[in-house]
Amino acid sequence: MLILHTADWHLGDVLTRLDRTDDLRKRVREVAALCESRQVDLVVIAGDVFSDHSAVTYEKMTAELEHIHEAFAAFFARGGTILAITGNHDKDIRSDLIRAGMKLAAAPTRGALNPGRMYLQNGPGITTYAARGETVQFVLVPYPFAHRYAEPDDKFDSREELNRAIKTRVAAWLTNAAAKPNFDPKLPSVLVAHLNVSGSETHQLYKLTERDDVCFDGGAIPTHWAYVALGHIHKPQPLGGVGHVRYPGPLDRLRIDERNDDRGVLLVDIGPQGCRGEPEWVPLAPTPMHDIVITDPAEVAGFAAKYPDHREAIVNISVRHDSTAAQKDALTRELRKLFPRYAEIRWETDPAAAGSRGEAVQTQVDYRETVRKHLADKLTGDPDGPAIIALVETFLTEAS
Repeated sequence: MLILHTADWHLGDVLTRLDRTDDLRKRVREVAALCESRQVDLVVIAGDVFSDHSAVTYEKMTAELEHIHEAFAAFFARGGTILAITGNHDKDIRSDLIRAGMKLAAAPTRGALNPGRMYLQNGPGITTYAARGETVQFVLVPYPFAHRYAEPDDKFDSREELNRAIKTRVAAWLTNAAAKPNFDPKLPSVLVAHLNVSGSETHQLYKLTERDDVCFDGGAIPTHWAYVALGHIHKPQPLGGVGHVRYPGPLDRLRIDERNDDRGVLLVDIGPQGCRGEPEWVPLAPTPMHDIVITDPAEVAGFAAKYPDHREAIVNISVRHDSTAAQKDALTRELRKLFPRYAEIRWETDPAAAGSRGEAVQTQVDYRETVRKHLADKLTGDPDGPAIIALVETFLTEAS
């Protein structure tokens, strides 16, 4: 059985002022085309199908699901199936509504997935899928929100204490999965989980702690599975040097700090004895991104040649030059015309110029960046943090 492992699609995402719909739909179509060219049997999406940005309304989610249906029409027609789990960006109410509609169309038969459909799992579970005369078992662990593992007498004094308790309960669920009545020990089993597992490399400037996330030790995730399909961490990588335990990363670059990251998916061949060979990395064509620092406005004249992708690329621009208001206005207009997909243009006082005049050096930072950094610091670990930040991001976008 040939499985395509992907994660963190973040459909409907917005980066500052930019709607990423077209970028992400291009990647979805690339994946659908790959499924046909390689005759993939099952697509596994390990969480975060949708973005949690406030711009992702029910209407937007409907449009994205319709696009998936259109893009994967040939795949579904020949019996291909998509199995997705929810991540920390997939909101429960919305996900449950989608799942209810999917069940009306085709519910699993005796715990097995019917071919030619898309499924979205919003809680721990076990299911099977059959293709090419082979059956594979899937143990599903969506993002461990507290309510999914709550107990009646729960009482915690801190976020760290709560996250440690959740980690213990998820680990226990995984350890005991083989003892559950619907688990078949004779079948090759694939773990699909949206988790932060220690040992993974991230873009964070600081190490995530139990105040920030539910952090799992590598030893808490057994490696006896035929394959472990992980999502949540955006840097593609094997975990702990084990080839069959993988993070694929998102479909596209989502933030400027991901500008140098490759993007792709993993093809995994599972047989009766487990994983056949090493997973195959298949690259996708991500949206180009640049972080540009300008110290001399004259250099902008050569940017069209220096950045031949300037019409399509997403850019952050920092201008470090001591300019008059008129010069700033003219250069800003020129940059916006040259880079129509700019995410942000920031003006900073040139330290050398100010210092030569004996002036105090003051960095003029866009107020929006100040707001974002303040919220990121104050809301770290807050369960309502992503929703608050998404709402504020909407106001900042409208003000830009």
